[in-house]
Amino acid sequence: MNQQDPGLEAFLQKVSESSGGTIVVSSSPSLDLMAAGLSLYLGFKQAKKDFKIVCSTPTTVAFSHLVGVDKVASKLSGKSLTVSFDYQEESIDKISYHIDDNRFNLVIQPRPGAEPLSTKNVNYHYTGESGLIIVLGALNLTDIGGLYNENKEVFEKASLVSLMVGQTAGFGQPRLTFPAASSYAEGSLSVLRGANMRVDEDLASNILQGIYQATQGLAVPGLTADTFEAVAFCVRVGGRWPIESEKQVTGLQKSGNFQPMPASESAVRSPDQIEVKEEVADFPLETESSSLMGDKKWMPRFPTDSHKV
Repeated sequence: MNQQDPGLEAFLQKVSESSGGTIVVSSSPSLDLMAAGLSLYLGFKQAKKDFKIVCSTPTTVAFSHLVGVDKVASKLSGKSLTVSFDYQEESIDKISYHIDDNRFNLVIQPRPGAEPLSTKNVNYHYTGESGLIIVLGALNLTDIGGLYNENKEVFEKASLVSLMVGQTAGFGQPRLTFPAASSYAEGSLSVLRGANMRVDEDLASNILQGIYQATQGLAVPGLTADTFEAVAFCVRVGGRWPIESEKQVTGLQKSGNFQPMPASESAVRSPDQIEVKEEVADFPLETESSSLMGDKKWMPRFPTDSHKV
């Protein structure tokens, strides 16, 4: 396990002191990166820490086998309600509010001559709260897409940390880096084990999928013993190693000119049920080429009664 990676001790200290926060995945996530983010999310949840996971890019079918993928949001969530709408310069004269019958009313008055605000262009959403934000797979904050531009104030006030493999991000404190890890999934396992958090079979399966995708099924050169140790650990706790898709397996089973044996029949037969067929060669027994072997000519052998099963 990569326990000596730069920033790991400080990273674990931040997680330990926090009751919750947000895991932000880069806007161009690989299956490995998403698997790592979800593994941290599940591990923190089991440790009773209120974390959310966010990625500005919608998840795809390729991530459908990852446990918890349905929890990935596309926007930072929090308790601050934000009302947004299309704005034209100098189109608004005044904004005010009043409370009637326990209802809050926000009043937006247009300038004289300007078109009133269309209700079709009004959007409502909650903005993220300042706290611990863990950013995965982003060298710069612009790599997380619109999440940063829409929540700059949140990121400026948050306790921001970064997690990278092979490179060091240009932001965050600490800047956690796994220089020799095979994958983000392997790095996330180092975090969870370093924090003594429980790794169950679902979490382990996510990690195995990430490692499998990043290493092409452990086929890329240069893998270290840490990678194989991570795989062994995940398998021991019940993690499922990815296999070829059902479609590929089905395709292999149907190749060739044979049909699968019906389930009602046994593959084991007694000797008296085995039929031996004698086939006669469809070529002459003696050929001109046989003279090359000398006076002794080659003769094909056929099954005899003594060789029957």
